[in-house]
This record gives sequence, C-alpha cells and structure tokens, in this order.
Amino acid sequence: MEIYHFTCRKNIEGIMQDGIIRRGSVISKSGKGTERAVSLTNDFDPKGHGLPDGRVITKKQADDLRYYSESRGVLRSVDHTKYCLVLDVPIDDKNLIKAFTFYDDKKIIEALEIAAYYPHDKEISPEMVERAKSAFKKGPWVRKAGTWFYYVSDINLDAYKNICVRVFNADNNEWLEQSLSDFSDLLKNL
Repeated sequence: MEIYHFTCRKNIEGIMQDGIIRRGSVISKSGKGTERAVSLTNDFDPKGHGLPDGRVITKKQADDLRYYSESRGVLRSVDHTKYCLVLDVPIDDKNLIKAFTFYDDKKIIEALEIAAYYPHDKEISPEMVERAKSAFKKGPWVRKAGTWFYYVSDINLDAYKNICVRVFNADNNEWLEQSLSDFSDLLKNL
C-alpha cells in the first residue's frame, strides 16, 4: 500500500542522513499522555492531518509549538507539509496500525480530527469545536482519521522498495517527485 509521511526540511535531512524515520510522540491510546510511533497516512492531501504548514502565527502559538522561524518580526510555523516520503508498506506489516484500531475510544478520534484542522493551537476552544463540526458537516473540511496509520517502530528505509520523496515546488502549487538518491544529491547541493 502506498503510504505517506509528511515532514519538514530539518527532519527530511535527518531521515536522509540516517536512513530512518524515527518515531515521534503521538497521543496515547488512552488519550492521556503520549506514546512513540511514526504518523502515516494514505491520503496525499496534507490538509487535515494536524501538520503545521508554515503560516504566520502568534507569539502564543510560537511558544506552544516551540519550533518556528522569525523574520523581520514575523513568526511562522515550521512547514511540515513541504516534504513527503512515499513508502510502499505491506498492509499486513505487523507494525502498521490503523488509527481506528489504535484508539478504542472513538471520542479520541473525533477530538484528533478536530485538532488536526488547528495544528497551530495547543488549546481548542468550544467555538473552534463548533466551527469544526460545522465544517465537517457542510464542508469544506473532511474527516481524515480513516486515512491515518501509526507505525509502532522506527522505519528503516532500506527495508522498503519503491520509496520516493515528493517536494512542493517554490510556488507551493505542484509536487515534484524524486528518487531517494536524486533527492539526497539535491540536499547535498543546497
């Protein structure tokens, strides 16, 4: 199954150097605290997956996110939608778990789907929840939890074939696809 891991420039450089996608923090199965897993999706649209996207943010959002850039007094989140590793993972891989299987409590899934459209906000207000429910019901938002997977160990890229990297072009309106080796060479020359 073709599956995607979206990430930022700093992380893609580390992944390419090490040949490993390392587990990060995900909300625990109980909804309290975190666990370690690699977040994946089979949906190629990065919106609605809880990924900071490089937009202008407030000082409070920057403090909550911890990772941001500042230029001429303008704060921006780190863009985790710019780079996408494309993996061909067998659907029966024992380390690959669907989000609906990972979480027994469907209320956790619903909360994560809402929070995914507010990736720059640590706290979601009741007004934001209502706005999200309306956007799911009437559009334009789409519930994405059915496309989410967790990989419960680090992913060694050598173990998978047909891997490539997709990168948004300079205008952020078109994906450019490159093999791992071509992308690695490109990173060395930037």
